[in-house]
Amino acid sequence: MNSGIVWINIIMQRILKMMMKFLMNVKN
Repeated sequence: MNSGIVWINIIMQRILKMMMKFLMNVKN
């Protein structure tokens, strides 16, 4: 029943990592 929350957490972490990499590339 908590699998939905787990999936949301995983997706959020991946999105945050992608955004961080994107921001770092933009700064450079």
